[in-house]
Amino acid sequence: IGKPLLTTIYAPSSFKKAKTLFLKWKETGNIQNEELQIKTKNGKLIDVLLNVNTLYDNNGKVLSSISIQLDITKRKKAEKEIEGLSRFPSENPNPVFRINKEGKVIYSNLVGIKQLKKLKSNVNQKAPKVFYDTVTKLFKEKSTRVETLNIHLGDKDYEYVVNPVKNTGYANLYGMDVTKQKKCQEEISNLAKFPSENLNP
Repeated sequence: IGKPLLTTIYAPSSFKKAKTLFLKWKETGNIQNEELQIKTKNGKLIDVLLNVNTLYDNNGKVLSSISIQLDITKRKKAEKEIEGLSRFPSENPNPVFRINKEGKVIYSNLVGIKQLKKLKSNVNQKAPKVFYDTVTKLFKEKSTRVETLNIHLGDKDYEYVVNPVKNTGYANLYGMDVTKQKKCQEEISNLAKFPSENLNP
């Protein structure tokens, strides 16, 4: 937290993006939820989520800025593991669905079935509205773009990747519990607002 944007040592894969974000910060004063990879003193690579907020005086001169880099290495690792496990849906600890172009659930692993039941649905039934609307829309548009859905279920927040599979007539949906990540992002957002909301000089 608080490291200047230019003094951070970025991984080679993030050099170009870091320069682009620096120019964006100079122009707008803000950077929100940008993923980068940085290099620590011992050479270790860490994935971070970057947020920058800037406070100006009445003449538009920069008074201060706060830069927050949230370590999301574990989250990125989990995403890669999910991608690998998606090849074996029944073994995936996260919900995995397959929904056809008509909006019907044609497959779900055991974890997914539990979620479907909470959403008043099941395998061989019409998908829950949030999934139904997205999948059927993608097929009507003949689109193969990947979309992301965020769902609040009980006391948990889930992020679903909706992936239409070309020339198959169905889409695969991969879910992940992002409750902790969302809470961290809310805390970061509150910290970023602090300078502009501080009534003291």
